[in-house]
Amino acid sequence: MSAVAGLITRLAVAWVQFSTRFAALVLAGALLLVGAAGWYASGHLGIDTSTADMIAERLPWRQSFIDYREAFPQLERTLVIVIDGADRDQADLFRDELVSRLQVQSELLQQVYAPGADPFFQREGLLYRDLAQLQQLSGQLVEAQPFIGRLSNDPGSAGLFGLIADALAQPPADRTGVLLQRVAAVTAAVADGQPQALSWQALMLGEDEQPARHVVVATVPEGFAAAASAIRLVRETATAIDVTVEPVTVRLTGPVALEYEELASVASGVQRSAIGAFLMVLLVLSIALRSPWLVLATLVTLIAGLVLTAGFAALAVGRLNLISVAFAVLYIGLGVDFAIHYLMRVREAVAGGVSKIDALSDSAGDVGASLIICAITTSLGFFAFFPTTFRGVAELGLISGVGMYLSLIVTLSLLPAMLRFLPVRVRATGMQVGFLAPLAYSRAFWLWAIVFLMACALTLPWVSFDSDPLNLRDPAAESVSTYRDLMRDPDHAPRALSLLVEADEAARTSRRLERLPQVSEVRGLDDLIASQQQEKLALVDELNWILGAPVAVAESKSDSAQVAAAIARLRPVLATQDLPAAGKLDAALARITPDQYGQLDRALTGTLAYRLRALSAGLQARGFGAADLPSDVSERYLTADGR
Repeated sequence: MSAVAGLITRLAVAWVQFSTRFAALVLAGALLLVGAAGWYASGHLGIDTSTADMIAERLPWRQSFIDYREAFPQLERTLVIVIDGADRDQADLFRDELVSRLQVQSELLQQVYAPGADPFFQREGLLYRDLAQLQQLSGQLVEAQPFIGRLSNDPGSAGLFGLIADALAQPPADRTGVLLQRVAAVTAAVADGQPQALSWQALMLGEDEQPARHVVVATVPEGFAAAASAIRLVRETATAIDVTVEPVTVRLTGPVALEYEELASVASGVQRSAIGAFLMVLLVLSIALRSPWLVLATLVTLIAGLVLTAGFAALAVGRLNLISVAFAVLYIGLGVDFAIHYLMRVREAVAGGVSKIDALSDSAGDVGASLIICAITTSLGFFAFFPTTFRGVAELGLISGVGMYLSLIVTLSLLPAMLRFLPVRVRATGMQVGFLAPLAYSRAFWLWAIVFLMACALTLPWVSFDSDPLNLRDPAAESVSTYRDLMRDPDHAPRALSLLVEADEAARTSRRLERLPQVSEVRGLDDLIASQQQEKLALVDELNWILGAPVAVAESKSDSAQVAAAIARLRPVLATQDLPAAGKLDAALARITPDQYGQLDRALTGTLAYRLRALSAGLQARGFGAADLPSDVSERYLTADGR
């Protein structure tokens, strides 16, 4: 062992002597090599934000995932747009407008998937209701037929006020009372300067007004820049839409948004950590070395080693992941250790009167073997990560392990070469190596150490393993909070298992899965085919005959003058009624000023024409099979080769 140690020591001394003797050549070579590494890393070192790609591809589930991704590429790079509105009318109208604007952006969004906005599903939508629900809906629409027919001819607030006045001239029906209550509430809100919209779907179906949610899925091209452009496009488009009375909330989540925000968070975190580590290292160096030239040489050496490590990362792995990107912070903290040990010995020798050149060589003989052995042991600790199937950690181990050797090389090459030309003048500080030795003999020190150790051991039962990668992300990020919100929504829960099977096995597989207690729902292509279509079509035919479908919806005729005339006609009629809602509506109309007529018209009937047209489209249902589904829907469940 002594022979090996001697060989290592002689190697370190010869190494440093060569670097100081040919300092100019070493500096020129280092400059070229570091410059080439920096240039290569800047053009070839990217970041892969996919958490799935952090696992080795040889694992069975990764092979299945790759097969699934190749079969259904439109399900991979998805941006999920979550739309929340105060009522379904506004949410539906906003969704349709947003989808229509986004669908023309084919360069940034390859596909925009929103079945609810598709004309096919708007036409066949009634067939997806349960038969009992459709029967109930049929009765409600028949009861509302006089209102629907009248409002179709004039879907504005003037027409609505005229309808109410005529309805009150006869014995009021239950539906008239409900209409009065809701119109009064909306009118009062407008008068108070806090407008809210009248939900016509809830009114037609006899339901209570309640918030609505839509989920739109857009497919985004590969690349961080494409993700950034797509996210910016969706936000700007949503902000520019002004079709609702009350605000509609638009939030983004899904793989693209999660990865984009995580990368931004990681980049910001690594940047802050690297700067913090660099400043702390600078502070330690200033205190320990007490020479601006030694500190400068150390920092240059540290940066050179970091650039070389980045160049190796670009050459060896090409793309960093969300874990391996931390190599920079690790390098700053660990890579500077070699320089600190070496320069502390150089400083001590110079302070003792040894010449600078001799100090550089003698210090290599004193600590060179230790530095080489430390580089080997530290790198082995990192290389131990490499065999794991968790590629994120494996690549971090490879990059950081090689980085330790690069740090050793620049410490014994670049650092002595720079010090060959830099002045090294230091003074003895009087601080001895053993100034902390008395602590080793202090009973109080050992007593407190034992107490601290026992206290730490008592916390071990509370240590657990968190296997949820979502908890690695910033909980305050919009994509994460929205994803968690969807997880609590049974209609839009984003977590699911995907199975890729032959088409003729799909039905049997679904039935087996549905029997499992861990499975709440199974969805496949067959589930998109409405059941009991003949019975439902019969009800739709009856509604067509009663309502006189297709319902022709005229343009609104409600300008300010017509609204004023309609209000002037309605208020005397309201004054003769003993219905509480009539009195509330009369009081609210009395507070409406002429400059609020447009806002009142929009609040009361802004979505009326849209809802009437949607009803007319739904009454055109004609039944369908799997072959009739829109291609962008069926292609999300069935491949061309029958899987």
